[in-house]
Amino acid sequence: MALLPEQLFSLSASPEEAHIHWQGFLGAYRSAFKRPFKATDAHNRQLLPLFGNSSFLVRFILRHPEEARTVLASRTLKTTKPFSKFLGEAGAVVKGARKEWRDLLRRFKYRELLRITLKDLSSSGNDRLILEELSSLALAILQTAAGKVFDECSSQWGIPLGTDSRHPCGYQIVATGTVDFQCSDFDYLGGTGQKGGIELNGS
Repeated sequence: MALLPEQLFSLSASPEEAHIHWQGFLGAYRSAFKRPFKATDAHNRQLLPLFGNSSFLVRFILRHPEEARTVLASRTLKTTKPFSKFLGEAGAVVKGARKEWRDLLRRFKYRELLRITLKDLSSSGNDRLILEELSSLALAILQTAAGKVFDECSSQWGIPLGTDSRHPCGYQIVATGTVDFQCSDFDYLGGTGQKGGIELNGS
């Protein structure tokens, strides 16, 4: 017999926090969809291990309960998503966006982290494939963000040219920052040579 939510939460890393966040999520879900979240549904039960085990992702679905429903309906919740899929989805998220593209990309990142984390907590994916997806997600976000920043800079200052003043020059990106159990913060430093560059906070 499947454990009740309260029984499952008692086995989490932070049982008290799990109960508090669970009640908050039930309220947020009902407010968003005008109907209760059915924890007894086998499909919905995949979300329960998150409570008490990942505070930052729980806070994400408290603000955006619709993202929880999107992830639960994802066909890739049980399969592995290739890098090309991550890159295509990230590009589609920011396509045509102007100043808001950073927020859209950040939301995409959290939605995908939620999906991958649920797979990890449910043991439906092996460690190698989960780490592979995390790496693919990170690389897709970096490439998409770099492309948007390059387009913004080129639009404002023109495409950077090489020493021959005719052909576009290459550029490099260095990611620096910290990652711990509570949060992550990293900066992208993009340079086009000896002069110029751009900084983008990617927390």
